Amino acid sequence: MTNGIIWGVAGALVREFGQECPVYQNEVTQGLEPPCFLIELLAPSRKPYLGTRQRYDVPLDVLYFGVQEGDRAALIDVADRLFAALTFIETPDGDRHRGMQMRFEIQDGILHFFVTYSLFLRQQTTLPYMEDLTTDVTPQKG
Repeated sequence: MTNGIIWGVAGALVREFGQECPVYQNEVTQGLEPPCFLIELLAPSRKPYLGTRQRYDVPLDVLYFGVQEGDRAALIDVADRLFAALTFIETPDGDRHRGMQMRFEIQDGILHFFVTYSLFLRQQTTLPYMEDLTTDVTPQKG
């Protein structure tokens, strides 16, 4: 489920920016060639709701490493495109999710685009079957 959301974000990035801008999910120790994206999972959480429902929040930080260092205008242009590209994503199983709480920051020449995808889950519970019930129906006099 979480990996599906990350794959959906990666797919949206490839559709918007093409194959020339690689998308990484795992930490890259060497060989990071800008321009590229790195998708980082922040701190997912679950909140219980009534009954067996739970809200699952998946916050992501989509980092963009630009070609030219210090080109803030280019980073802002990419951020504007990300707002549109990540509004709706489709996971590999065909579900569509809407990005919420979208915002961006530029830190040390790197664009950080924050987005959260929320979905509702239903816990599968097996309820015990009712035992046998017998009744005695006898007419009453009265």
